[in-house]
Amino acid sequence: MGEANPTRFSFSFNRSLAFEGRPERLTRDAGALLLRETDERVGLTRRLAARLVDPRDPFFVTHPLAELLRARLYAMALGHRDQDDLDDLRQDPALRLAVSERAGDAPLRASPADAWLVPDGLASQPTQSRLVEALASRGNIAALNDGLFTQSNFGIVTRLGI
Repeated sequence: MGEANPTRFSFSFNRSLAFEGRPERLTRDAGALLLRETDERVGLTRRLAARLVDPRDPFFVTHPLAELLRARLYAMALGHRDQDDLDDLRQDPALRLAVSERAGDAPLRASPADAWLVPDGLASQPTQSRLVEALASRGNIAALNDGLFTQSNFGIVTRLGI
């Protein structure tokens, strides 16, 4: 009676989401939501995206730079090292919710009015390859070095491979 469910909690990056332990399996990568929550609290992806130069024409951008970075970093953290793995994960609901800038369940659906503006799933492997190519530019390498190899809030050196 009135007991709290210890396996249920909400996320600050998207308050309409809640994690709840159940016997049904809705995703194979629920850890992506925990990665996003940690990322939001530390601010890593947000800081990186603000420092990086995105060479794409904004008119043709479907997936914002922050979402591309999250997809790549979270997939790697979940053990999906190959860019082709992201093609298999494009429709995974947990990863889509974790990566997206949109609130609620909007990353899982598109209204007919804005369907051409809203990505259907995560970015494809070719888009991820273009991200890696853009990150390899001289200016972005400097921004990555500055953003990833600096002292963190915890007093340790942070190092991530992309």
